[in-house]
Amino acid sequence: MALNRVIPALPRINVKIGHVPQKLKTGGIEPSARARLEVLRRIVTRTVREERVELKWNRAIEARPYLERLIQLGVECGPLDEYTAEMMEWWLPEKDLITKMHEF
Repeated sequence: MALNRVIPALPRINVKIGHVPQKLKTGGIEPSARARLEVLRRIVTRTVREERVELKWNRAIEARPYLERLIQLGVECGPLDEYTAEMMEWWLPEKDLITKMHEF
């Protein structure tokens, strides 16, 4: 049944997600894959809130693809798309940042 569904694909971007992971200090969180995502989530949230941040190279290079993909989802699919709304809610826990992303 699920194979018959047509899922619109987003255009490819030139940044690969899933490249060689950088060493990220998890800041008091037990090191795991979830802790890594929490660190990246904080970076993405802070970048959207402040629009410009200074980060160490390894953190910036690791967070960039996720932020670019989030921006692309917002532009291509808009605020009414279910998948986009779910991704925005996870990556941006503050509701005012979600509306800010859709204004870009």
